[in-house]
Amino acid sequence: MSGGGELPGVVRARYEDVCAELNMDEETAEKAWSSYKNINNDYVLEGDHIEWLGCALYVAGQLSTMETVEGVQATGNNVSLTHILRSTKLSLIEFFKKMKKWQEMTKLLHDFQKKIDTLERKFEVASIIFSKYHRVFHDLFSPLDEKPTAASRRGGRKKHGNKPCSTAELFKFGWTLYIHIKGQYPQINDDLVNSHHLLLCCMDMLFCAAVAGKRRDLLNPDCPLLPQDFASPNFVTSDDKMCVLTELSEQYGAIEKECRVIRDFYWRGPMKRMFEKKELSGLQAGNLKHSVTIDSAFVNMISYANFHSNQRALDREYEINMLANGDFDERMFLHPNASEEIGTPSRLNTTLSARLMMTQTPPHHVQYRTPLLGREYLTTASNSMTPVSDATHSVTQLHLLLENKPPSPAEDLCRMCGSCTANPLPDIERRVASLGEAFLRCSPQETETTPDSFTKLRLHLATSLYYKLLLGVVRDEAEVKKVNVTTLQIMLEHELFHKALFALSTEIVLFSYNSHSRVFPWVLGVFEVSAYHFYKVIEVAIKVETNLPRSIIKHLNRVSM
Repeated sequence: MSGGGELPGVVRARYEDVCAELNMDEETAEKAWSSYKNINNDYVLEGDHIEWLGCALYVAGQLSTMETVEGVQATGNNVSLTHILRSTKLSLIEFFKKMKKWQEMTKLLHDFQKKIDTLERKFEVASIIFSKYHRVFHDLFSPLDEKPTAASRRGGRKKHGNKPCSTAELFKFGWTLYIHIKGQYPQINDDLVNSHHLLLCCMDMLFCAAVAGKRRDLLNPDCPLLPQDFASPNFVTSDDKMCVLTELSEQYGAIEKECRVIRDFYWRGPMKRMFEKKELSGLQAGNLKHSVTIDSAFVNMISYANFHSNQRALDREYEINMLANGDFDERMFLHPNASEEIGTPSRLNTTLSARLMMTQTPPHHVQYRTPLLGREYLTTASNSMTPVSDATHSVTQLHLLLENKPPSPAEDLCRMCGSCTANPLPDIERRVASLGEAFLRCSPQETETTPDSFTKLRLHLATSLYYKLLLGVVRDEAEVKKVNVTTLQIMLEHELFHKALFALSTEIVLFSYNSHSRVFPWVLGVFEVSAYHFYKVIEVAIKVETNLPRSIIKHLNRVSM
């Protein structure tokens, strides 16, 4: 007997029905069934066995290869995880629970386990960002209870061009556009801070497009970001100049500087390519042969003439990338049965919030006692943090801490180093440059190679923090402890001290950004610093820099245990 009291033959028949519904290839179906039989013989599988077979199908599909039309061998069988879950009546949350057990029973390779962990983290971030999207959209646009146009319901292509999109259709379009752009950057997918920043770039573009198109039916009349004369019939705007990213950053707790970097290098780039490849259209109605700027194209893509064809094209491009990467379909949040497909939504919010508040902390460190180290520097925690605000809080505080602090020695540090018998500053700067090169070399490669890539921005902050901490340490030694010049020079020439301090500065920046691909002790290997020397500089740094955020001090306490 199988789990749930079903005979093996009944399970097999149901499984074949699922495979037929999914149009699953025979090789993948047989591999999944064989894996299931082996596990079922060795373990007691609880619950509906079709759900376990859903896990087996996903693994077999992702480990298979197929030849593309270009003759290239590609990984995966182009059957989406979301379709598998729907056919097996398995919620996404339950899938992750079962996959953890399936991984242990089948002893999957570490790389595949890492893929599932990344997928789960991506789901957690997407769940919270969708909630944020709903809130921001509600603030900027009219209510979502508006019904789609008759042409939308019928799906008639010719009539679509003459019908304006509804608010509900724009809501779907905006989310699909956002997840499609986000999916092109693996380093953003499971990063809550930058996912939030990218979302605001999307909202800025949608809002400005609606304003420039005078779509008063789409916009919330009470939105304070609307131009003062927007209600006037004579309202005119320069569509390629309007921007509300500053206001959105301020209102929704984002870092404006980083939002602009993401907009300029990570949002506009893919958008521009989609227009250039004719995947999206931004031509003005009645002027289809006219050449338009990219900014004008952004505005016109939700116009009567372009919206519905753009929605279809966007869905098509998103599905291609989703299937190629073996991801879940993030459009499931838009589905009428989203609650059932996701699974236990009431518990979801609490669970995800708790987990995201503890990002980067290994499970065995979740319960910990605060050591004496740095204890007196902890400030009172806020009880009103949301996952997004908590994730951006440390980053915001870090930016405030380093405001107007360049990635170079301050004048006071130059003066103190100059007072030594032999000025150690040239060696310090050469060492910092070398450590910076090591950081860039060892960091994950980014899709976009820009002067303001995420990795280079992190390095910029880490270098600024290093020089700030170094100045604090030198001041403490010279002005508080009153050490002589010889002792100060010995410290400033100590290579291991500088490497450990730079590693600490980098770890603080990476932790603030919830960098899941570079989790401690990653920095120790990159800079070739022993745990002993790293731990020694923690107490020194916390002492000289009293404005470090609480979350950072607690993190340093944990890694020092």
